[in-house]
Amino acid sequence: MYCARFALLCGITVKIGCTSAIKINMIYFVLRSVCTIFAEEFIIIKMEVTITNENFKDYLNGELPLVVDLWATWCGPCRALAPIVSELAEEYDGRLVVGKCDIEEYDDIATDYGVRNIPTILFFKGGELVDRFVGAAKKAVIEEKFKALL
Repeated sequence: MYCARFALLCGITVKIGCTSAIKINMIYFVLRSVCTIFAEEFIIIKMEVTITNENFKDYLNGELPLVVDLWATWCGPCRALAPIVSELAEEYDGRLVVGKCDIEEYDDIATDYGVRNIPTILFFKGGELVDRFVGAAKKAVIEEKFKALL
């Protein structure tokens, strides 16, 4: 197999070894390897995790602070906020965990924390809710919340 750095993401076609492409649907898989042969290869990395009713407590009780973006596919402001959250997830990787939770599929978290509007971002530290942000905003506004969590 060719030496390459690549990530396979949900519904995204990625080049592997500069010779073939694979389309993966509904699988989040990230593989990072050192590569000096194909320096021109693009890297697509998804730093967010998918939060479900089943795994929420594990992330909540983890060592790192947790940021949960509650969203839905039909929500326009959620779609506008998504790239900002993804960008911040990459920038803060290793310092906090950023998760996305589709409330249509996993509504227990929204119910438990009294979320009535989306998008809502919940900020947890030490297993406790310390802040929340409702609505869409510019990156600088959301980033201030991320910084305050650290």
